[in-house]
Amino acid sequence: VCITPIQEKVVQKFKSPPDELILYTHVIGSIYMLILSMVAGDFLPGVRFCIVSPGMLFAVCLFAVSGFYGASLRASLRNLHGSLTALLTTTLRKTSSVFL
Repeated sequence: VCITPIQEKVVQKFKSPPDELILYTHVIGSIYMLILSMVAGDFLPGVRFCIVSPGMLFAVCLFAVSGFYGASLRASLRNLHGSLTALLTTTLRKTSSVFL
């Protein structure tokens, strides 16, 4: 999760938990992508594909939920142990994934 300085100021000013920021960021991004997919004409074919193969809809929902929890855990790590620890942990995790 990349938190911009504006988002950081809002979190500090209103004392909101990081999960709330992540939730609203994902909701706004989802609405934005919904509008873009409708404009591009990709929304209805995607809906048809999910109707034909309902397992795909489950996979998409699982991907979205796991992305939210991953971002939430990273934000919690940053709040508990600082930005440097979160950055090093994320970098080590990504490096380990590349080598596996």
